[in-house]
Amino acid sequence: LTAGGDSSGPHPLVDRGYMTLASDPLRAYRCLVPGHCPGGPPATCAKLHDPLAVACGRCREGAYEAEIECLPCTRADTAPVV
Repeated sequence: LTAGGDSSGPHPLVDRGYMTLASDPLRAYRCLVPGHCPGGPPATCAKLHDPLAVACGRCREGAYEAEIECLPCTRADTAPVV
């Protein structure tokens, strides 16, 4: 953890491969896939990864996991239920 801050005030910064939750910015989590966690201020995750999930471990709503990345859902990704 290193010190950082912006207009919202001081907050801890973490290195790539780690993340902290906004609700507990002093507890760092190591990410299983370092690319999911680019580092920086609390609740920073890679594109379409959920910043509320520990270690950015799931995709945001409206996205799905494809190998090691999250991709946006499209109409083609859904099927009607009969």
